[in-house]
Amino acid sequence: MMPLFRMRVGIISLTSFILLLLLIGLSTPVFSQEEHEHTFVGQSASDLQNKLEENRKEQEKVRGLLNQTRQKKVTLQNEIVYQNNQIRLTGLKIEETEAQIEALGVQIEKLEGVLTQLSEVFTERAVETYKLKRLGSSFIALFTADSVSEFISRFHYLQRIQQNDREILLQLQTSQTNYEDQRVKVEELRDQLEKQKAELAGLRRQKENLLTVTRNDEKRFQAMLVTLQADEKSIKQALAGIFQKILAGITTGTEVKKGNVIGIEGNTGNSTGPHLHFMYMTCSDFSCISDPSSILNNGEYRLPMDFPGGNWQASETQGFGCTDFAARYTQWYGGQCFHNGRDLSLKGGNLIYSVADGTVYYGTDSAGGKYALVKHRDDFWTAYWHLQ
Repeated sequence: MMPLFRMRVGIISLTSFILLLLLIGLSTPVFSQEEHEHTFVGQSASDLQNKLEENRKEQEKVRGLLNQTRQKKVTLQNEIVYQNNQIRLTGLKIEETEAQIEALGVQIEKLEGVLTQLSEVFTERAVETYKLKRLGSSFIALFTADSVSEFISRFHYLQRIQQNDREILLQLQTSQTNYEDQRVKVEELRDQLEKQKAELAGLRRQKENLLTVTRNDEKRFQAMLVTLQADEKSIKQALAGIFQKILAGITTGTEVKKGNVIGIEGNTGNSTGPHLHFMYMTCSDFSCISDPSSILNNGEYRLPMDFPGGNWQASETQGFGCTDFAARYTQWYGGQCFHNGRDLSLKGGNLIYSVADGTVYYGTDSAGGKYALVKHRDDFWTAYWHLQ
């Protein structure tokens, strides 16, 4: 019986040793991380000078906008390249994560196999230990050992082997749980990266749309600049002789009384919609431009249009001086925040009246914009632009 017992113990120990070697041989992989000429009929020199200065300021504004759109275009193109690289990087990270998931799956399958084998061995050992316990209470156990102390040593040895097996089994179960947790985490990471990739793709489309808008803006500003440059040329040509004509009495106007109709609200010339651009000057020079509100609020004068309830402020679309629009586009005004009149709108087709007695001069600018200039006194001029 003793040789048979020793043979069984030897087989069990050898099996345990081989399994331990298999466990030691298993290793967890480590993954790396990772934008013509004017037909100025009876036109005042001061009004032309004012229009010329305004034109130049507008040209500066448009040039500034062109520069901005060009810079914006470059910036957007660079950002699109950057976003494309980000999308590519995200894709690589997703591929890496998928590889990690696959590798961990293989390791988990291996662990499950080892656990199955170890469980079988553990069961066999438990049976043998149970048999030994039963033998330990009979005289047969005495015949399988040379002495009682040898029998007790063998029994304790097998108990230690079983305890070691339990510990190994617990470690493998813990390792399997850890790997499964890691797999869940990696899958969550892949979902996160997929969402990030979709977000970046959407951002790329958004930037491409912005680039398209920027190109359209540049074309529009280029066309506007061409118009303003042509307008400046015609104003310069008209200014060369207008002063001489007025002083020589060559240009004559028409007498008007306060409240006489001198035009109809329109949108001729450089206008974004029907309105009256109303100006007030205290001399025949652009340096004398003043706030028209002093006329509009003075009951001595007639309002230039029939505003509902006499409330001209409710019909104002842009004020005088440093308006919000002028503040946003100072480059159109030579770096200054200044609008030289008040824009008043009743949506077109309304009669325009002279605010006081005087002499009216009519003209048409190079863009087809019609105006009326009224000289009330040497120190009192009013201008009405964008007439029909």
